[in-house]
Amino acid sequence: MEDNNNEMFQRNPVLIGTLITLISYFFGITSLAFLVGAITVGFMIGTDLKKGAINGTIMGLISLVISIIISALYIMAIGYNLSILNILLSTQIVAFIIQIILSIVGGAIGSMVRAESKI
Repeated sequence: MEDNNNEMFQRNPVLIGTLITLISYFFGITSLAFLVGAITVGFMIGTDLKKGAINGTIMGLISLVISIIISALYIMAIGYNLSILNILLSTQIVAFIIQIILSIVGGAIGSMVRAESKI
């Protein structure tokens, strides 16, 4: 997969990484899911470390927003109100920050692995 375009944002790797992250996240592998998804994105992006980190961050943000929305819908479906969701979100803010940092690091790691595998 040669990187033929010079665009910073690569849609297909981010979508694939988001799917991997969400599937893993809802099977209970929370923080590791963001790292694995971002490594996948970084590897698919190619040899540019900055592109891998930026696309890993975008993937992490998209996955985080989707997982929060799905969790909110689940909480409302089982009968709790949104005040419970507000409490959960306020207590999980540090975990969200850690997951975004893992996405940045994973994107960079994936890009470095791809760069080293071309030698």
